[in-house]
Amino acid sequence: MKASVIINLLISLSFGITNLSLAQYWQEVGSFPNQLLDDPSITSENGNIYIVYNVGSGSLSTVQRFDGSGWQTLGSPEFVRGTANHPQRIVVKNGVPYIIALDSQFRLIVMGYDGTDWQNIGNPLSDVSVVNASIIVRNDVLYVAYSYSNANETIQGSAIKYFDGVNWNLLGGVPFDTGITNYFSFDVDDGTPYIIYYGFTTTPARRVLTYDGVNWIDITQGISSSIAYYAITIENGIPYLAYSVFNGSCVGLKVMTYQNNQWQDMSSSPCVYESLSSLRDLTINVQNGKPQVSCKVINEQRIEYLQFDGTDWQIIGNSEISTNNPRESSSIIINGTPYIAYIDLNDKLKVKKHDYGVGLSPEPVSPISIFPNPTHTHSTLSGINETVKGEIRDMMGRYVGSVDSEHISLESLESGNYLLVLETSKGIITKTHN
Repeated sequence: MKASVIINLLISLSFGITNLSLAQYWQEVGSFPNQLLDDPSITSENGNIYIVYNVGSGSLSTVQRFDGSGWQTLGSPEFVRGTANHPQRIVVKNGVPYIIALDSQFRLIVMGYDGTDWQNIGNPLSDVSVVNASIIVRNDVLYVAYSYSNANETIQGSAIKYFDGVNWNLLGGVPFDTGITNYFSFDVDDGTPYIIYYGFTTTPARRVLTYDGVNWIDITQGISSSIAYYAITIENGIPYLAYSVFNGSCVGLKVMTYQNNQWQDMSSSPCVYESLSSLRDLTINVQNGKPQVSCKVINEQRIEYLQFDGTDWQIIGNSEISTNNPRESSSIIINGTPYIAYIDLNDKLKVKKHDYGVGLSPEPVSPISIFPNPTHTHSTLSGINETVKGEIRDMMGRYVGSVDSEHISLESLESGNYLLVLETSKGIITKTHN
């Protein structure tokens, strides 16, 4: 006799489900030139969306704003050499967009748009070449984190500077690291910075630091040593850290908060969102205490946008924003609606939004049951008062069969655990579960 086939639904039958997915698909927002584009970064202010990206092999930056119907270029296109390798390259303060860029000597500069043209903001932040950089704005103050080195590496380090309206000043008075660093993400709360980065000369290589007003303090303790990619943000004074991890108890995503001088898991599970592939290109946003993470699922070559509901991760919208081996994704939330920018396999820039605002109250959906489960040959759904449409996936998310009625035939499946994804008039009901 064939071994049992177990299908796990989004619901536990002891409670009703909550539908976070009222729109079935992510919708494209405008279009971009049909040419080689790279390193997009997206931001917003007061509902206005801005994006910067590099063009061609020369990596010259273009900045655009979405006017409701299309993307409009601000100033001249391809006007300055852009930075790379970090999603946060543009911010907006009081209607003025600012970007980080490189001058002719590869020194880091910040430029602002005055309504007609782009102007340098203060002097260059570094006297030598910059390796990596990122910019944020908090409480109307511009902050830039960057790593620098001269050609023979006799001068190098990593620092955070802030702009006082005239000059760029070194936060903390000294660099946060005396070596070259990479892959950093940072945020600032009321003048207090939190930064996570990869240090080439530090132990452990991945560190989290904050500044206590006197010294840079290492607060890495409590974070997995097998951390891979990561992103940090702050909401209401609480730092949130999302990171992909690959170890014996977790292959996937974890989110932690820093409270009472220690890192705390947001879930008792060893891995709150499990994936059979490592994740990269993480961006974390937090709304009403609920973290939302966009990431690339590497082996499966797709982007997903996830929201943590306090217990588990929910996929926002259809599970796959892009399956065309995307890269360099970054995301934001605008008036409760998530937006994501990325480069697809053909080096084409895409911006997509999800029409259902994740900040709105989710709509309850009637409980759905399935019986028998486990089963050998078939199962029957109850609790759906409309035409059934869905699919069956294995635990890697791969399609293995369709469902078009309440009677589900499972005779062709091998023994194991499967995921049942149901599409209703109110959206897609789905969840990854062991």
